[in-house]
Amino acid sequence: GKGWLAQWLDITCLKSGAEYQITASYRIVDENGLNIDCGTSCPAAYLALYHEYPDDVNKWPADRWIEVPSNKATLTDGWSSLTGSLVINENAMTARKAQLVFKTGSKDYSKVYFDDISMHLQTRQSIVDVSFDIGLNG
Repeated sequence: GKGWLAQWLDITCLKSGAEYQITASYRIVDENGLNIDCGTSCPAAYLALYHEYPDDVNKWPADRWIEVPSNKATLTDGWSSLTGSLVINENAMTARKAQLVFKTGSKDYSKVYFDDISMHLQTRQSIVDVSFDIGLNG
């Protein structure tokens, strides 16, 4: 059925203004184990932020959901991939808790399998052409 897969993040490891690449592989099957193409109702990644929460862990509604803009690619044997990136803003830095969440889509699928999930800090490289001619007159 509809649902999600979530992983708590160590909020102290997130860097303000940093870009993180998020990737995952997923496979959707019906009740007979046959692969299903998700069409327009594919799994999506989100960063769920919790700025305040009560003592009861079951009553922690995320107060901010940031969707990770992502692209879907079809792989082999019914697997697809989701790849996207997210820049951590000031609102994320003030959260007390954060989760990386994969929602399974809006359809009621029998089973959705996830594999190879990663969240990596992107390193930004400056491209500077430092080559120049040194003119020497003999």
